[in-house]
Amino acid sequence: CETLLSAYVPAHNYPNQQNPFLPTCDTPRAAGTLVHQALSQMAEQGITRWQHHWPGHNPAWPQQLIRLGLAAELIEPSIHTAQVLIEQILADPFLQHRLNKPERCQAEHTWVHTNGQGFTPIRPDLLWLSDEGETWLIDYKTATPPAGVTRAAFIEQEKTTYQTTMAEYAQALTAAGVQRLRVGLYFVGLGVWEEYGVF
Repeated sequence: CETLLSAYVPAHNYPNQQNPFLPTCDTPRAAGTLVHQALSQMAEQGITRWQHHWPGHNPAWPQQLIRLGLAAELIEPSIHTAQVLIEQILADPFLQHRLNKPERCQAEHTWVHTNGQGFTPIRPDLLWLSDEGETWLIDYKTATPPAGVTRAAFIEQEKTTYQTTMAEYAQALTAAGVQRLRVGLYFVGLGVWEEYGVF
């Protein structure tokens, strides 16, 4: 998918630009950070290959979560949550189909869109090129509905929350020349793809 972003340059080419994507950390976000990293690796390696080498855990996770500022008593629950989500991912047909061809994927790359008025950094979770020539812009969501909130209400709330961000991503990619673009959220814990309409 690298050719999809020919109008972009890697953000590390602009050392004076502050990276706006540094994670903040609480229990759900800690698990989400680990899962996002695993998803990125699956896209880069191919999910089948990644799964073949997956031992069921990552020994580096505890120290990583400590560096992110997670309280010690929350480390094991966060890792357990991440492990459960990863097992769901490995059995998910939607993700199996999209993460099994690394040459069609670009995951969590930070790019800077140059539009003549300055630099706009974006970092899509996944760009995937389908057999039909469509570019899918997929933003992973690892959260699940809290107690007392229906699944439908939760999904609608998340869609509304991230609509502006996804619209900005879509506009940037369109400016880069991507014409057949599909944009949406994928709820990893629910196995639900929720697509936005035309922005």
